[in-house]
Amino acid sequence: MIKVTLGLCVKNVEKTIADAMDSILKQDFPTENMELIIVDGFSNDGTLEIIEKYLRQLNIKFAVFKEKKGLGFARQLVVERAKGKYIIYVDGDMIMARDFVAKQVKFMEKNPKIGMAIGKFQVPSKKVNWIENLENILWITEDKLFDNVTLSKTLRSTVCGAIFRTEALKQAGGFDPRIKGAGEDMDVYIKTRKIGWLLYSTTDALFCDRRKDNLRSLWRENFWYGYGGHYILHKHKNNGVIRPSRFFYFIKVYKMTKQKIAFLLPLIYFFEKFAWGMGYMRAHLDNYGHE
Repeated sequence: MIKVTLGLCVKNVEKTIADAMDSILKQDFPTENMELIIVDGFSNDGTLEIIEKYLRQLNIKFAVFKEKKGLGFARQLVVERAKGKYIIYVDGDMIMARDFVAKQVKFMEKNPKIGMAIGKFQVPSKKVNWIENLENILWITEDKLFDNVTLSKTLRSTVCGAIFRTEALKQAGGFDPRIKGAGEDMDVYIKTRKIGWLLYSTTDALFCDRRKDNLRSLWRENFWYGYGGHYILHKHKNNGVIRPSRFFYFIKVYKMTKQKIAFLLPLIYFFEKFAWGMGYMRAHLDNYGHE
């Protein structure tokens, strides 16, 4: 019986995919109870070649698909093909602790009313610059703020580091393939919560995820978030979800981390929100007359 499906949705991540695949290879969860579904967005770098090298070492069932319709479509393809009771999405720059899968599955087995549970972020051991450090300490702070919390009206949606109950995803209609840009996680969060499943943050399953380390990449990421955000805000106009502002997070971050660099967070927040707004406006122009 397949207990968990690992969904690896990737595109042009040759710099980080080896670490992600290595963490899959080293999981201490029984291999006969896992499967790996890979969905590649037609990478034009060495991503697939690196993945293929690791597939020769994996002792679990796997399947490889390609798509050109976006991340929402890719994640939904995993849902449709999954044979596991649970789904864990592994991003191309994500590294799971050796016992990550085992701990996430154990938690879900003990809590049958929970449809999604987020693991705990840890800072990568590799030395990072100030931009990536800011992103890291922000995530760590949120982990502490939302630790051991059943999410209701406070929005903390993420696919990275989370485990999903396949039944819950299917009941909620899965990921929306029409979403262009990011936001497929927020959409699933809202739909799953509406039909009565509980969402939890955070378990003791550890993972790390490489954050953006330059302003250009950070701009592109948040522009992408804004583009998808346009669709989400139009689809869920009255969802009742509270969206806390991060502008004053630097106070909490400094108190928790004692890192003076936290005082730069308002500047980064403004930069990210401006990029988000540009993405939202672009999506609005692209969809003008179709809403």
